[in-house]
Amino acid sequence: MKKILCPTDFSPVGENAVTYAAEIAKTIGASLHLIHANLLSELTPEEVLVGTGMSNAHLEDMLNKECLEVSNTYKISCNPEPVTSARWLAKNIANTAKDFDLVVMGTNGEDDFFQRICGSMTYRVIKRTGIPVIVVPEQCAYSKINHIAYAFDYWRIVTVPMEKVVELSQALKCGVTLVQVMEAYSPDAERELRATEEVLKDKYGDIVNLSFKTLYDANVVDALRKFMLKGDYNALALCFRDGIGAHLHTRVIREMTSDMWYPLIAFH
Repeated sequence: MKKILCPTDFSPVGENAVTYAAEIAKTIGASLHLIHANLLSELTPEEVLVGTGMSNAHLEDMLNKECLEVSNTYKISCNPEPVTSARWLAKNIANTAKDFDLVVMGTNGEDDFFQRICGSMTYRVIKRTGIPVIVVPEQCAYSKINHIAYAFDYWRIVTVPMEKVVELSQALKCGVTLVQVMEAYSPDAERELRATEEVLKDKYGDIVNLSFKTLYDANVVDALRKFMLKGDYNALALCFRDGIGAHLHTRVIREMTSDMWYPLIAFH
């Protein structure tokens, strides 16, 4: 991973995301690129129609100053991306992200991501982009990611989408635990899970510290929340192609992350 994109609106939420992105860039030796986006603070209808009231020249100046400050503070390459209008921001960010390996975005919780998830800028960026997106809550101060909990419904699924989470874990030099949530214990299900785990260990065990955990709970959200509360993992990954991220992603994201204190890694 060589290039990280971080949208910001210069709010405290945006600045926290920039800090998080800069720390990751420094850790993995990547360059950081900042792009202005009004995704973290609310826009009035008038602002959506006519813009935010700040000229592109002023925004470019703010981005240039922030990039210089980030470069000097973290000793990394930090560059501004061209400023676009407030309209179609999700599409612009997603299109820009095609040339990057990772997106880091901030969120201020229910006011942004969760109450209006179908219209959320963050959600739309996740849906449009094909690269991993790390969503950083406002209250989440940076700490090194040592272990990722990857929640995926891999029961009866041998072709688990592991490539992107493995690539990220290699860059961050961290472990991955694949988490399966099931309503109740079943000997047949356990045998199938263990068989899939053996396949995954044979394929990825030599390149990533890979482990497995099965949770028994009828409520996926409650199970994952309790699991993350234990504090053994400092990031939760969800895939939106299959499994938990496919058929439950809206509810899981809305409920899990309304009080999230850790970063969420979303990918397809």
